[in-house]
Order: sequence, then C-alpha cells, then structure tokens
Amino acid sequence: MQKRLEPQAFLSTDLSATPEHILRGFRQRWQVEVSFEEVRAHLGTAWYTKSLPTFVDALALVRRQFWHTRTFHMSCSTTDGVKIPKPLFDCWSSLLCYAA
Repeated sequence: MQKRLEPQAFLSTDLSATPEHILRGFRQRWQVEVSFEEVRAHLGTAWYTKSLPTFVDALALVRRQFWHTRTFHMSCSTTDGVKIPKPLFDCWSSLLCYAA
C-alpha cells in the first residue's frame, strides 16, 4: 500500500517553461537539497545560536586566517582598489569564509 501525498504546486518564474521542464527542474534541485541536508547533518552546520563552534565554523576560521595572511599582509605600492568601511569588509569576509 502506497502512502498518499498531499497535492503540491510547482511554480516557475519562466513563463515559457513547460510543465515537464518545471518538474525536471524540481527533481534536479531536490537531489541538491538532499545533498546539502546530508552534509549539514554530517558536519554539524547550524544556523541557530550555538554553544560551541561547529566544524564549519572551524573551516571558516582557517579560511579567514589563510586569506588574511596570504592576501592582506602587505600593501602594494600602487593600487586600483577602493576603500570600504572595515565593518563592511569584515562582514563580506565572514560570508565568503562560510560560502567557500
């Protein structure tokens, strides 16, 4: 006996997408989402307040230290850069460390 599932709506912002295209995209995305969930469960990733750092936090810290030492330890004599406020730079740096 098979369990009956509740009806679901599958939507797309692409007005030219066929129903088959929308369902194929959902199926492909589902595989990615399941992989993400399994990785989060395995690595202990959390988006809520944590009492102790997770493995992902440790990786982000290592990336931040590595990038800072390798990239920002010396200033070039000539620059093409634009100065940004330090709090904004720190925020971007933290986001990149977790996204990498």
